[in-house]
Amino acid sequence: MWRVASASVIGTGHTATGMPCQDSSCITQTESALIVAVSDGLGSAAHSHVGAYTVCQVATTYVETKLRAHATAQQLQVRRSWLHWFRRKPKQQSIQYQQLCTEAFAQAREALVTTAQQQTHDLREYGCTLLLAIVLTDYWAVMHIGDGAVVGIYADDHVQTISTPDNGEFVNVTYPITAPTYLSQVRFAEKNETLHGIVLMSDGVQPMCINYKTHDAFPGFFGPLLQWFRTQPDSEDLNARIAAMLDTAQFRQKSDDDMTLVIALRQ
Repeated sequence: MWRVASASVIGTGHTATGMPCQDSSCITQTESALIVAVSDGLGSAAHSHVGAYTVCQVATTYVETKLRAHATAQQLQVRRSWLHWFRRKPKQQSIQYQQLCTEAFAQAREALVTTAQQQTHDLREYGCTLLLAIVLTDYWAVMHIGDGAVVGIYADDHVQTISTPDNGEFVNVTYPITAPTYLSQVRFAEKNETLHGIVLMSDGVQPMCINYKTHDAFPGFFGPLLQWFRTQPDSEDLNARIAAMLDTAQFRQKSDDDMTLVIALRQ
């Protein structure tokens, strides 16, 4: 269904100070959906690497579980309609994706609350952003808090930023999911259209991919990247190749922050 690859590499600024990589990502697929999450832990939060990993895992697992349960319920409805052919076929219940994403964010945040209580740490020490994307055949939805970006890939490799970074008033400040009023900073976008691919990134990759002022995606970056991605044989470890690319001087000179890049193209 999808050819996917992802990598997170530690920033040189973190290496110099002995900090761990605070980025994380998670990718999963159902029969009908691609589900991707990316999170960037706040540099000022002592356990943000744990927070980033946790929210990605919890959010994607929650969405996957709900989508599979919904698919099973629909299959049962179809079977019942065949068994009782003389009855009117039950109306299929559509999924409210904004509600689903909101629930996934709530579950992810609650997991951080539980972890903080168990480890007797302040919740703020797990501060991190969260990007969550769901892509179907002819529909996509994105929920997003903080910086980082999501770029949609269309026919002929046309690219468009479908969820932009939000740093508030200052470039080096962002909104974490651990904030008490995080719901007021969450953005949701959706559209009934077909994406040929999708790219998610943390803010460490943004300078290479996204115009700082307009948030437009750079065709000059994505064109060669997608061509390269398609030429890589399936036998190769694509995740390692992505990591090696992020670790080049071309990327490092643009940012000393942790970098995460997820690429998914339809097969």
